[in-house]
Formats: sequence, structure tokens, C-alpha cells
Amino acid sequence: MNIEEIIEKIEISLKQIKQYEPDPYYVNYFFNQFMNERNNIISGIFEEANRDFGLFVSGQITREKFHEKKVDP
Repeated sequence: MNIEEIIEKIEISLKQIKQYEPDPYYVNYFFNQFMNERNNIISGIFEEANRDFGLFVSGQITREKFHEKKVDP
């Protein structure tokens, strides 16, 4: 799934949060969906940067791993 599709999912979750705002159960459910998709976007950005810049970070790419490879060649 590309980042644009994930952004669309986030927009849907945001609209659903606004729709169910007084109900804490649904707001919590859609907020969790929103946060999961947000994390997917961040991971996708790091994966693209890893691929595009040839950093060769293995495993899950985190901000710390990305920063280490970027600073220390």
C-alpha cells in the first residue's frame, strides 16, 4: 500500500471521529485506527528514504536507525 492510500484511510478515520465525537467508544476506536495509519506513513517514509538514499538499514527502520546511518556512513 502506498502512502497516498494510507493518507486516504487517515482522512476517513478523521471524518469518522468527527461524526461519532460524543461517543467515547467509537472515538477511541477510530483514533486508534488513525494512529496506526499515521505510524504506517512514518514507516513508509523511512522505507522510501532507505531505498532512495541507499542507507541499507536492515530490519524495521526507525528514526534512530535512519539518523545513525545518515550521520555515520
